[in-house]
Amino acid sequence: MTDLAALRERLARRHGPPPPSGRALGELAVRIERLRGRAMVRGPAGRPPLAGALAGVETAPGLVLVERAYPLWHRVGRVPLAGLPGVRAEGFPADPLRCLFLDTETTGLAGGTGTVAWMVGLGRLGTDAFGLRQWVMAGFAAEAALLGALAAEVRRDDVLVSFNGKSYDLPLLATRFRMHGMPDPFAGLPHLDLRHPLRRRHGAGLPDGRLKTLEEAVLGHRRERDLPGAEAPAAWLAWLRDGRVGLLPEVARHNRADLLAMAALCQCLGDTEKITPATARLA
Repeated sequence: MTDLAALRERLARRHGPPPPSGRALGELAVRIERLRGRAMVRGPAGRPPLAGALAGVETAPGLVLVERAYPLWHRVGRVPLAGLPGVRAEGFPADPLRCLFLDTETTGLAGGTGTVAWMVGLGRLGTDAFGLRQWVMAGFAAEAALLGALAAEVRRDDVLVSFNGKSYDLPLLATRFRMHGMPDPFAGLPHLDLRHPLRRRHGAGLPDGRLKTLEEAVLGHRRERDLPGAEAPAAWLAWLRDGRVGLLPEVARHNRADLLAMAALCQCLGDTEKITPATARLA
């Protein structure tokens, strides 16, 4: 044994191995959850079930469905949802009832086969309301059920509407469907990614092209107490690790706000004489 190796051995015996970092502990919890293949629907004794904390219902083992309906007079800033049926813009369907709005919350922004969409929100315009449905996984074992629920929602004549979905949400979901050996229901659908036309039309002079930035500048709407999307992975990891509901309700609220913002911003694709960054007033 070399002198260096002997020194390392003596130090290890004296001090023991270094404690794992918080990130390492979190990654270990995720690996354990994957290996067990179980859905953690309830936290430790005394913790509320996930469905109750999110005001939803458990539709399959480990899968929670949260439903909300917003009347068409509901406004995002100065723009009511009632204007959606009158939108006439390139890429937007003649019948807005065909629009399927999509937004995901995932385990990370890097993408790749290890990234999972643990919350998926869909929105549809109805005759008297804008309906939102969000599916939330309580554990990795519920992913197949979530994907199946999404597939059941898609209609053959749907037009998908997202924000940056072409670059992130759709490739991620396509990977998850493929890994489960399931057909991708979104493949082949017409897809309007709002990020690109909105940036072309309204992006001049704005600091960035994020959804919240466009929402403030174009709709005149500033969210109050909104949880940054970057904190969503840690919130779900905390649930997996020790059953803490924590910020999960705030993540769900953030997801709903994104879908509502997309629906309102669609109205800024066509005639924008009354809705421009120059006249927008933050509320």
